[in-house]
Amino acid sequence: MQSTKPVPRPTTGDRQAWQAYWKYCQQAWRTEPEISTTRQRELTVLRNRQADSERGIYPFQKQRLSRADVEWLLATHEQGRGPVLPRDVESRTGLDLRGANLAGANLAGLPLTGLVGSLVTVPPRQDEYEARKKAAIHLEGANLSGTHLEYAHLEGVHMEGACLEHARLQSASMDGAYLEGANLQHADCFEASLDGAWLWSVHGEEARLWGASMREAQFFSTHLERADLSEVKLDGAELMEVFLEGANLKHACLADATLYRVYFDYATQLLMVDLGDDARGLASLSHIRWGEADIDGISWSRFPMLGNEVEVYQVTDHNGAPKSLKRRRGDYRGAITATRQLARALQAQGFDEEAAYFALRARRLERTLFFLRGRWGAFLYAQFSDWFNAYGYRPERGIFWLIIGVIILLLSKREARREKMRNL
Repeated sequence: MQSTKPVPRPTTGDRQAWQAYWKYCQQAWRTEPEISTTRQRELTVLRNRQADSERGIYPFQKQRLSRADVEWLLATHEQGRGPVLPRDVESRTGLDLRGANLAGANLAGLPLTGLVGSLVTVPPRQDEYEARKKAAIHLEGANLSGTHLEYAHLEGVHMEGACLEHARLQSASMDGAYLEGANLQHADCFEASLDGAWLWSVHGEEARLWGASMREAQFFSTHLERADLSEVKLDGAELMEVFLEGANLKHACLADATLYRVYFDYATQLLMVDLGDDARGLASLSHIRWGEADIDGISWSRFPMLGNEVEVYQVTDHNGAPKSLKRRRGDYRGAITATRQLARALQAQGFDEEAAYFALRARRLERTLFFLRGRWGAFLYAQFSDWFNAYGYRPERGIFWLIIGVIILLLSKREARREKMRNL
């Protein structure tokens, strides 16, 4: 039976005594001694300041806050109503800490649901980068393990090196956030928004990212082993040296995404992965390490070509400038390599028809590269081989032309015989 004996309010800075007192007050998330009355008055003055996004002014802008400060602000939030709960986000606003400096702070386990840590809407006629920079909370190197950040606004926030292990980030908005070196292991990012986020050197092993929106996000040297990425939206994202061994990508959308040196294995789930189409853009796949991943669940027959091939047909670069001949040759070489690698992977798993299709596309790209290099003999031979039997991938075409050739030969002999008879 739990004891109901009152716990006296500590009069010293003994952390253990304060923790016992907070637990008795049903505020177990508090771990620090309460801040002094002087500090309370200072924070009250700051909190009562009127935020002005037009002028880039926020109550805690450039203020260094400690965990004890944040705990007191949470406990006294909205005239003492306390922290916002996930079920209350539609009727209550979370703690507004825009512009505050919490770099390196220990915020583990705090109930920061609905935290306003960034600029949600950029005022008109303002530079978006500068406006968001002034409003963004600083969380570089902060300890956010187990922290409740559901529905938090963290757009464009710098969280380099932050620990988000086991953090609760359901439906949080982290568009454009900087997460270089962050630890997202076991984090719960269910339906979170990370569009345009930078996830460089991130450790997200076993993270729960189901249904998250990560459009145009940047991944580099990111570990997502055994992560749940089912139904994740990665349209236009760039994944470079991303480790996805054992990850679940069921129904993930990779339209117009770029995958370079991405690592799968036999435990990676790729059922119904969407690689895009002509309207939304096609995924680019280069130097993929399939690692015996089961690619049977991908509809290759509905995937007309790699995004690498689409790129070679663009005569201008992303800035609208015409591509140089050297650049075009490089694009063709890259597309040929990527397409052949995919053909080999399909062949290794017994998808002979699909493998032949992509192998044929690689040969045709190679033919154009011969033309761009001025190798006319190789180009003409490749052109003839394509016409005759599609480089051997369509032998029926060769048989057709052979029959046509025999018919033409027989007809020509017959005509020659008639001509000879007329001359007699």
